[in-house]
Amino acid sequence: RASGKSRNSASRPAECRLRVYMSGALTGLPDDIRRRQLERYELVQRTCASEGYECYCPHQHSDPVQDKDMTPAEVHGLDSTNVRVSDLIIADCTEPSFGVGIEAQMADGNDTPVLLIAQQGKPVSRLIRGIPNVVKLGPDADMIVFPTDEVLMRRLSEELRALRPRLAEAKRRRLEQETSVTALTEYARTRGITFERHRQLGAAVAAVGAKRPATVAEWEQLDQELD
Repeated sequence: RASGKSRNSASRPAECRLRVYMSGALTGLPDDIRRRQLERYELVQRTCASEGYECYCPHQHSDPVQDKDMTPAEVHGLDSTNVRVSDLIIADCTEPSFGVGIEAQMADGNDTPVLLIAQQGKPVSRLIRGIPNVVKLGPDADMIVFPTDEVLMRRLSEELRALRPRLAEAKRRRLEQETSVTALTEYARTRGITFERHRQLGAAVAAVGAKRPATVAEWEQLDQELD
């Protein structure tokens, strides 16, 4: 196995380091194409690491050959969880894949950017290119088209650097919101407030666009101020 990472890595608390999910065809590929694809995915993983990103590659955790005893439900649960906790999806459209399309749509539903890549000369569906959260690389460009792996590495490094401020800010906001929601839930539980009051507190913060309370004490103060 190419990685010693735990299968349960997605269950650990979110870290500040930006996380990429590498999406690509894995099932039913001829041996030569499969070998080339896996080499490319790990090349992407190394390129991400060189730019300070953590990159999750599904074939290192739920490969259809190496992990053939995993059930479809287990694969869906593992992959969808890792898509959900990622800050960017890199979708390799070189080989047609139901899984790539599903994961790109999952990411779009989570408002997560999707960076498309494809080997030069390979046709790519307009449907996946039209996903709203696909990263735009220029006025008429919506994917990295590469003739060689060397070009892919260079272009991917450039895009990862350019995307970093946007992804970091989105992650900061998301972590702030998660912390705030957890604190509000704890405040509601320990103080025994009603569901309606719980809803009012959340709505009050959203209405004024204020910084969200991050602790139980801050939610309690806001609760008192609303009386």
